[in-house]
This record gives sequence, C-alpha cells and structure tokens, in this order.
Amino acid sequence: MHELPGMTPQFIGLARTIAEAGLTVHLPLFFGEPGERSTVLFLARLCISREFCLFAQRGGSPIVDWLRAYGREIFAKNGGKGIGVIGLCLTGNFAITLLADTFTLAPVAGEPSLPFGITAAARASMAVSDDDLARAQARNKAGVPLMCLRFSNDSISPPERFAAIAAAFAANFEGIVIPSPDAGWGIPANAHAVLTENFSDADEHPTRHARDRVVAFLKERLG
Repeated sequence: MHELPGMTPQFIGLARTIAEAGLTVHLPLFFGEPGERSTVLFLARLCISREFCLFAQRGGSPIVDWLRAYGREIFAKNGGKGIGVIGLCLTGNFAITLLADTFTLAPVAGEPSLPFGITAAARASMAVSDDDLARAQARNKAGVPLMCLRFSNDSISPPERFAAIAAAFAANFEGIVIPSPDAGWGIPANAHAVLTENFSDADEHPTRHARDRVVAFLKERLG
C-alpha cells in the first residue's frame, strides 16, 4: 500500500523486488497516477478527504473497508492461502488494522504516520479502532507476527507510536529501527521512508538489510 507521495518509481521498485522473490504482488492505487508523485496541493485535498482520517486517534480510515474487501477477494482467488500486507507512512497503520482479519498472515507496518498531531496522545496513537485492535491482538497472541519499521529520528512516525505498537503486540513483534542521521551511510536526519524514498541498494546498507528482512518475512509466512 503506497505512501503519501503516491505510487512512485521507488515504490514500484519495491514491488518488483518482492515479485522477483517469487511472490504475487497487488498494488492498490489510492490516488494519483502510477509512477508519478502527488503535489502539495493534493496533500491539502487529502486532509479533508472522507476516505483517509488523518487526525483520528482511535478510529481507522474508511478506505480500510475497501482494502478488507480487496483482501478477501485475493484470499479467495489464491485458494485461501493467506496474504501479506505492507503499509507505508500514510498507510502504515492499515497493516495493523488488517491484522484483525484472518486472511492476513504477514503484516508489515512501515513508518506508520497516522494520526498526524503533536500532542502526546496523538504521537502514541495507532489510529486503529478498539474493536480492530482487540481482534488484531488476539491473532497476534495466536501466532501471527507483526513487523514494524522506522528511522530513529523520524518525527512523522514518532518513537512513542512505535513503542505503543511494540507493547500492544509484544506477544509476537519484530521491530526494525534504523539509526538516523548516519553520515557514514548517507542517511539524513529527516529520513522517513525505509523501503522507498530513503532506501539504498548498496551492499550492507541498513535499509537494504531491512528490505531483505521484509522479503524474507513474507516468504517465511506465505511460503
């Protein structure tokens, strides 16, 4: 599930890498055009969108209902083998919400950024409804792991949120936090997108290790 700039070339590159590992990849397009970046004006429009709740702390975005239906369709077409879901930035917390559904076997929350806000409550919130959170936690305790990624200095996906997610899914949680800034690896202080915008394919680069671990996680869980 692509992030705020849209279905960028970097995002499509991530999808191709996963497909080359032998997995079938679906790319739902939420806005914009494939291969293009959305403008600042679009961000203003998104703020008043009914599909994305950018500031709700205890409720999900309505577009997740569509994603659930899409997930069920994929699940049925692949013979009920289960699917993985990767959310990034704007869609990061969607992976947490979809963990509540039985078809989700490999959820990955990349730098979850909702809800936006500067209050302590907002920074620690997951933007997941109480019902979805309870069901997701039950499945986590039953053996479905949750993976979460972020850069250490990322203010868009704050450490308080990562800590809250880690605590809520402590039964089966895998967290990856990449130090930022890191001049040695060329990681800036404002690094945010682990798998796309700030990703480097250089050997031994921390983001390369993170991407490889995500691919391995998907293959381990989905076969």
